[in-house]
Amino acid sequence: MPVVWRKTLLDETMVANIRSCGIIQGEAKSKERWRLLTEQLGLRSAGKAEYALLASCYLPFLVPEAMRSLGRLLGYFEVDYSLLPQEYCCGAPLFQQALRDKDAAEMVEVDGLARAFLENNLHQVRELGARKIITFCHGCNMVHNRFKGLIPFDVVWYPTLLAQLWHSGRLELHADYYAGCYDFYGKVSHGTPDLESPLSVLSGIEGLHLHQLNHRLCCYRTRQKEQLVASIESHTVITICAGCTVRIREALGNQAECKVLMLPEVAWSALGTVRGEV
Repeated sequence: MPVVWRKTLLDETMVANIRSCGIIQGEAKSKERWRLLTEQLGLRSAGKAEYALLASCYLPFLVPEAMRSLGRLLGYFEVDYSLLPQEYCCGAPLFQQALRDKDAAEMVEVDGLARAFLENNLHQVRELGARKIITFCHGCNMVHNRFKGLIPFDVVWYPTLLAQLWHSGRLELHADYYAGCYDFYGKVSHGTPDLESPLSVLSGIEGLHLHQLNHRLCCYRTRQKEQLVASIESHTVITICAGCTVRIREALGNQAECKVLMLPEVAWSALGTVRGEV
């Protein structure tokens, strides 16, 4: 029997959109997302590949430069990857709704929906002949971790892959680093993402000096976000989560002298010396 989503009209619309076009924003945004990823950001869409790259629903729109840099890094390190022809949302927004509602029955329904969406993606991974999945969004990584016993492929979050590929780089920069709290991640998948790998990449960049911000402070909670921003010491903040990136940028407001960059942007810049772009 199919799972029936029984909450608000908004939720029903979200689920209907995922079923029909893959992402919760609807068909028009789905087409715009594909053009952005392939034509503007230059990410690969191949018939066969070793890795399937999950680009997520929102992130291509929210952090396009970070995604562009990730694509360049994958190309530089000769990673054989491809986007899925029609990626389906992992269901993270629905898990967020269920947790907010504190409804156990709703959580069971979301589990069923997420498994169905996951299988749609896994079918495409098989069609690509891929053996591994790269997740860019920590929400996608979270949901895949929740269902890891059902996934017959290796799933690797992008910082973990970068740490495996990284060799050297240089960037003369003093920056603040915010790993993120991953409170939501823990509630859904009962764990944390790989937080050692991004530090491994950053520590391998010669000339980069980091001031680590308190990762226990949550950028979702207003008071904690204010504490987080107040503790920034430099003009550059490095993050690994797109959601954190967006919220810190919003919190900084009109402080134009302060940049918030994601790990792929920093790593690509650090490779400039290796690429001869001094």
